[in-house]
Amino acid sequence: SGTSYFDNEDVSISLFPNPANNEVTIEFVDAGDNHGSVLFVLYDLMGKKWLEQPIIQDQPNQIDIKGITQGVYVYKFIYKGKELKTDKLVIIK
Repeated sequence: SGTSYFDNEDVSISLFPNPANNEVTIEFVDAGDNHGSVLFVLYDLMGKKWLEQPIIQDQPNQIDIKGITQGVYVYKFIYKGKELKTDKLVIIK
C-alpha cells in the first residue's frame, strides 16, 4: 500500500513511502482538544533501536534514514504512553 494509517477518535497518523530509501514522511493530526505528541521509534528485527524522534503535529515531518542500512525494520508510534501502531518499514538502498 505504501502508506500506514492510524485512525482512533480524533487522532490520525501516516507514514510514507514504504518501502523507503533515504527519507520517510510522517504526518500526525490530533483534531481533539488533548493535543499530545507522538514519538516515532524504529527498531531492527532483533530489537535494536535505530531511531527515536518526536513528531510535530499538523505538518509533514521528514525523517532522515540515510544512515540506516537496508533491511526490514519495525516502527512504533507512541502517543501519551500508549502504542498507537506497530508496523514494518522496508528500507531499500
